[in-house]
Amino acid sequence: MSDIELRSDMRVTYVDSMGDDKRIAQAARVSTAGLDNDREKYVGLVRALIRDGHWSPLESCTMTIAFDVPAFTRDQIIRHRSMSFSVFSLRYSEAKPVFWVPSDDRPLVQVGKALDYRREKGNHDQEVFSRKILRFTAEEAWESYTDMIDAGIANEVARTVLPNSIYSPFWATGNLRSWLHFVGLRNDEHAQYEVREAAGKVEAIIGERWPVALAAYRDN
Repeated sequence: MSDIELRSDMRVTYVDSMGDDKRIAQAARVSTAGLDNDREKYVGLVRALIRDGHWSPLESCTMTIAFDVPAFTRDQIIRHRSMSFSVFSLRYSEAKPVFWVPSDDRPLVQVGKALDYRREKGNHDQEVFSRKILRFTAEEAWESYTDMIDAGIANEVARTVLPNSIYSPFWATGNLRSWLHFVGLRNDEHAQYEVREAAGKVEAIIGERWPVALAAYRDN
């Protein structure tokens, strides 16, 4: 039996950031008040900027987030091309035997037509079956991968046998405008379960650092 780890969680970790709600107002005031515009009042201005769609001042704030999610979730996140990404490379480094399985509350059944469907929990047999198949696939793939590595085959070739369920750590860096766009799309009821979980955690981090901007974004 292959020695693998099975997980369901989406790990999202704050790395660092630049700027706060006040910085957004400062960036906006440069156009009318110049560089010397460090005023105490900023909440109303930030809310007005977002309400009226003046997004460029939000680009003066940036944030880096570390993700540890399965490859199929990573691929949805890195589609946000306004961000920069640094992904753990299976070409230059050996993989780690960590694979995704659905959590107990993860819906397993899709009902309805494409682009117009809902997700339902599924029954006990479907839960057992999905976990059994995913475990078997991960164990078989990991055994094949390690056999190839042991045989001296290059990482970039051996990695091709690994499934989309393998966890893929990476960093994402973007400005606040990009992060709010990400949250708006990915923490939505139509988004896939796992990417929505990750986006919800990102949204909570944004709320800790830019509470005024996030509240205004939610309102609009």
